[in-house]
Amino acid sequence: TGWVCQSGQAMRLDNPQSDKRWRGRYLELLSDQIAGFLAVPIISRGKSVGAIRVLRRISDNPYLNNRFTDDDQRLLQTIAEQVSSGLENIRSMQKAIRVERMVAWGELSARSSHMIGNRVFAIKGDVNELGHILAEPKLNVRDLELIHHSLGTNVTRIEEILQDFRDFVMATEVNVVETEVNQLVQEAVEEVFPRRSSVILEYALEENLPSILADARKLRRAVSEIVENSLGFFNEGKLRIMTFRAEKKLVRKAKLSSAKDFVGIQIQDQGPGVPSEQKTVIFQPFYTSRVKGMGLGLSIVKGILDAHGGTVFECGKVGSGAKFVMLLPAAKRP
Repeated sequence: TGWVCQSGQAMRLDNPQSDKRWRGRYLELLSDQIAGFLAVPIISRGKSVGAIRVLRRISDNPYLNNRFTDDDQRLLQTIAEQVSSGLENIRSMQKAIRVERMVAWGELSARSSHMIGNRVFAIKGDVNELGHILAEPKLNVRDLELIHHSLGTNVTRIEEILQDFRDFVMATEVNVVETEVNQLVQEAVEEVFPRRSSVILEYALEENLPSILADARKLRRAVSEIVENSLGFFNEGKLRIMTFRAEKKLVRKAKLSSAKDFVGIQIQDQGPGVPSEQKTVIFQPFYTSRVKGMGLGLSIVKGILDAHGGTVFECGKVGSGAKFVMLLPAAKRP
């Protein structure tokens, strides 16, 4: 197999133990049980990056021809070509994601610099005004209070900008542990839901859900971000929080692997809803319909879900409220 990887050539042998290149290491069968050996290289960008190997066991039937054929080799080569194509697609996607994030970081840096610059300019103005006040023979306490409030406000805004920057950059850095979904969701919602609100909070949490592998702190941030986002668009009605086992149809629709089990978290409000042309762009960096903020909240949510091997999307109807769905892979139990 090593020779196939190194040479980039296919190999088909009967009684492979007699070949001088045979090492008999890391086998699926005992060496003396192997009747046939077939291996083809996986070629990517003109280089061998691995191999696919198939072994056949010695048959108990002496009249059965258990040798690999030309058709077997052609079939395995076709599979290897598909694997190579898949690897190339993965590399291209990873490269595109890296480029996209670098562009976003560059734009984030520029926007942060501009917004921080505006705040620094305001702080300089306050400091200059403070100098004039202190030069007066009699201090005006009210003017000092106004300067103090303005300085505090601008420093807080700078801190918020820097925190958004850190959260965006670190969204995809996760340290996962096995986590119980319902408990995490309730903790996240209760952190941000107002104690006194005209909005009615309603839970529909499915019992006996499989656990997930999650960075609890960041996933709580993702849930609370969507809750806060929803509350910003309506102040009367219901906010419904659901957890559920995701059906395979929904998993495929979300373009995730249907070979895995997924747990869903759904947050549905009774606000105006999201227009169809905005359903994808709302997760892009800097997109916002609000005056306050940098428009990074939902982009951070998407980064967190992507890092967990899941996804997030909005599927509500305009006029009936927004419906955000998060899908997370279930933890595999031994």
